[in-house]
Parts: sequence; C-alpha cells; structure tokens
Amino acid sequence: MSKWIHTEIYASPHGELILGSYHDQLCLCDWRYRKSRELIDRRIQTALKASFVEAGSKVNEKCKDQLEQYFSGERKEFDLSILLVGSDFQKRVWNLLLEIPYGKTLS
Repeated sequence: MSKWIHTEIYASPHGELILGSYHDQLCLCDWRYRKSRELIDRRIQTALKASFVEAGSKVNEKCKDQLEQYFSGERKEFDLSILLVGSDFQKRVWNLLLEIPYGKTLS
C-alpha cells in the first residue's frame, strides 16, 4: 500500500487549488494559499499516515477535467471518489453539504 498522497496544483479561474489523492480517492481539493494551509495539510497527512509527494494520479487528472468543465459551465455535479479526512462531526457536515443542489443555498 502506498504511503503517499499525490498532490498537484490546479490553476482555476479563481485561484490556485491544491489537489491530493490517496488510494484512488480524492482527499484534498482546497485553496493553495490560505491561513490554515499548514494545519490542514498536517491533519490529512497524520490521519492517513502518509506524506505529500508532487506527482500526478488518475484521480487528480479526473478532478482537473471535472473542474475545467465546472468552471466553463458544462458540469453541475462531480463524479469523483472522495475520501473525507476529518473528525466525525466534520464528516457529517461535509456529507450534508454534498446534498445541497447546484445553485441552491441553505443555512
């Protein structure tokens, strides 16, 4: 089993994103430059007992393709295998967020 999280930078129309995949699942898609970047990266690496390596992956490529489609207005839903890395509370919140339809807002 791999102990690597394959990371790549994706230049979106709204800023750079860092993408990370682990065992054929997307485990990271977040803004590259943000205050808590180091904390988030360390949390993911610790939880997965894996280190970041700058390398491509099929998952990252699929994510980049779908992001391109999303930003061009061609895609409204993503079809990616996602590995949520966080506390039980964080996972519950993220799963609820995934249920919000495209173009809708809830509070």
